Order: sequence, then C-alpha cells, then structure tokens
Amino acid sequence: MRRIRTREVFMTYIVLCVLSILALFPFLWMLLGSLKGRLDLFSIPPKIVFSPTTVNYTEAFVHKSFLKNLMNSVKLAATSTGIAIVIGVPGAYALSRSKARGDGLLLMMALLTRMFPPVVIAIPFYVLMVKMNLMNTMTGAVLAHSILTIPLMVWMMKSFFDTVPKEIEEAAVVDGCSNLAVFFRIVMPLVLGGLSAASILCIITSWNEYLLASVLTGKSTATLPVAIPGLISSNGTLWGEICAVGTVVSLPIAIFMLAVQRHLVKGMTAGSVK
Repeated sequence: MRRIRTREVFMTYIVLCVLSILALFPFLWMLLGSLKGRLDLFSIPPKIVFSPTTVNYTEAFVHKSFLKNLMNSVKLAATSTGIAIVIGVPGAYALSRSKARGDGLLLMMALLTRMFPPVVIAIPFYVLMVKMNLMNTMTGAVLAHSILTIPLMVWMMKSFFDTVPKEIEEAAVVDGCSNLAVFFRIVMPLVLGGLSAASILCIITSWNEYLLASVLTGKSTATLPVAIPGLISSNGTLWGEICAVGTVVSLPIAIFMLAVQRHLVKGMTAGSVK
C-alpha cells in the first residue's frame, strides 16, 4: 500500500509539472523573444541559446512612449481599486448588517453590472463621457473602471462581513465603542484577508481591461494594453517590442500575485471561524 501511495503521489507531481510547463510556455517564449535581437528572433530553427539584449525594451520604453502608457496603467489600476475600497467596503458592510427591504435587489443590480460584457456598455459610456467632457482623460477611464471594480468589491466583501459574528460587535458596543470604532478596530482586522483578495482581483480587472480603455482614452492617456496594437503597422510588425511590452504587462501582476498569494488564499478560503 505504501508503494502504491508513493507511485500515486509521484504520478500526480509529474502531471502537475507537465501542466505547469504547458501553461507557462507561452509566457516563457514571450520573455525569450523580448531578449532576442531581430536575427535571433526570426532564426529557423528557433534559437534557445543566444546572446540576450535589451534593445527591444530600450526601443519600446525609451524611444517610444510606452513608459508613459505603463504609468497610465498603474494610475488607472491603483485609483479605480482605491475608489472601490472607499465606496465598496462600507457599502458591503451596510448590506451585510442591514435587514432593510430591497437589499437583495441592490445586490442583484450590482451583479448585473458584472454580467454584461464590456462591449455592451462601451457605447453608453462613450456617449456619457462625451457629454461630460471627459473623453480622452484619465478621470473618465477611472470612472468607467470603477463601475467594474466597485460591484466586485461589494459582492466579495459582503460575504466576508457575513462571516463575522454580530455578537463580537455587540460586545464592543457594550464596552463603549462607537460604530466607527467597531468597524475599523473590530471588524476590519477580521476581514483583512478578504480585503486583500478583493483588492487583488480589482487590480487585475483594471490592469487587464482593454475595451473600455481603448474607447475612452486618447494617445496621452492610453494604457499599456491599449498601446500594444500601435506596434503593428502597414510597414510590418515589431515582434521583439511586442514581446517586451507584453512581458512588462504580465510580469508586474505575476510578481504581485506571488508576493500576496498567502493573503489571497487566506481571503478566498476564509470561513465562519476566525
């Protein structure tokens, strides 16, 4: 039985390793392509051993305006997530503790905003931003992305607030805590894992979003995913620079996920026992 168990564990790890290699291969190939010169990039058969160069990164982020696009992506993701936290967390707490009629309808309306594909709301957002004189501005893009991140924050945080026993809050009120003190000093420390998980998902949603950003932003406010198609023209496709920009788009999120994976797993698996 011990040999059978060892064999099963070994085969499981083999399958997981193969699946991991298949999943990571496109990213690794893009990373290698970003470090190749033009001759190495188009060599047949493909070169695995080559002299790495940073010319693609230099061309994209120094000679072109992709550094500005990168900063736009950072500002958009950070600001929309911050707005989602400021508005969504108190809203989720209120919905969790309120027993008023119509709470379920509010939650359903928030969920509907996540069910619609971005292409459905792109034109209404475009018309709205034109009338508000917010086209091609970072403010307009932030407002549009906040519409996507706030419902996500509300839905996730409400489930985490529901796991906090109300008796803890009642005991704090008996000890003299105000409502704000109960919220910030008692409840929030218990749901920090959930807040981390929700914030991570909001950042990823805003960072990777393409359609709304491409419709609502202009040349000076375009995000990094929106700027990548500019490397494809009638004169040809700059594959090396596309690989470099694609790597920069993917790598920060990957590093961020690895850095906070403990909080993400804790938040996503949090139960009623704290």
